[in-house]
Amino acid sequence: MGSRMKVLAVDDDVEILDVLGAALASQGYCDITPCLSAAEALREINRSNTGFDCIFLDIAMVPLDGIELCRNIRALPGYETVPIVMLTGKRDKSSIDAAFLAGATDYVTKPFDVVELGARVRVADALASAHKSAASSEARRGAQVAIPFAPNFDEIYPIEGAENVIDLDTLENYVRQLRSSKIQTANIFGVRIDDFEDMFGIGEVSQFVALLDQIASVLSEALSRADGCFLSYAGRGTFVCVLHSNDELTHETLERSIQESFDTHRARFAGAARLPLRAFVGAPITAMSGKTNLSGRTLRVAFARVQARGTAQALAGEEWQRRSRSYRI
Repeated sequence: MGSRMKVLAVDDDVEILDVLGAALASQGYCDITPCLSAAEALREINRSNTGFDCIFLDIAMVPLDGIELCRNIRALPGYETVPIVMLTGKRDKSSIDAAFLAGATDYVTKPFDVVELGARVRVADALASAHKSAASSEARRGAQVAIPFAPNFDEIYPIEGAENVIDLDTLENYVRQLRSSKIQTANIFGVRIDDFEDMFGIGEVSQFVALLDQIASVLSEALSRADGCFLSYAGRGTFVCVLHSNDELTHETLERSIQESFDTHRARFAGAARLPLRAFVGAPITAMSGKTNLSGRTLRVAFARVQARGTAQALAGEEWQRRSRSYRI
């Protein structure tokens, strides 16, 4: 039985559209609208009564290329979270970064493998379903102005912060594409805000998410001096970051830079976050040696490293306090 997902495919090469359509149909995705230009794609989007659930875009199109088209689609009501997959022959870092900064969810290079494409589109299908479910839940809440905050420290709340702040699934796709394109300038690490659970008394989900946005913006600025950076909120007061640099970075250097930025911009944080924020940084995972096989799992390793370091620091602090009390006695 085929999927009901509606797909929009945009490429100025009719042969690619034919191959893509056949590949998607072989995986059970038959509701496909092909377009040969960005202008045609935008007309189809405006004409559709039900909207599209997933969009494939080529990059190298004229006069409007796929990256600008992606940015335009993201600005349309109802398309803020629709999966957008770039399907292109470009493997260079600048094209990959530009696509994800414009709002791409995934990136597949030509010539594509049908099995891999099927796996990617099934992930996109699952994401589309999850976004629809979330939108439906939001609509059911109706006109409530303030949602009582139910503390869940593990929850991965959607945040914005800056254009290089993307969701965790998208960041995994970005890291996967770095591996596929053999880009070896990435340093991947976690940043954990100390005592973040204490900030759960803010009162409303919207206020807490606004606080995360502010922290993400400052964190982004602290890391923006490098040759490209993406970050995601991963729950438990922790962000995972991909920072490009020609030098191998240490957690001490990163931690010092981030802490200085937090201290400088303290007044920008709302409510409880105006208390001093302390950042822990886990040991970076680097791809520069070529020995690290980057994957989605790499982000989980980065998350685990900073959790372990934060726990160790907390235990050390407790031990220091215990020893200090013993000394005073």
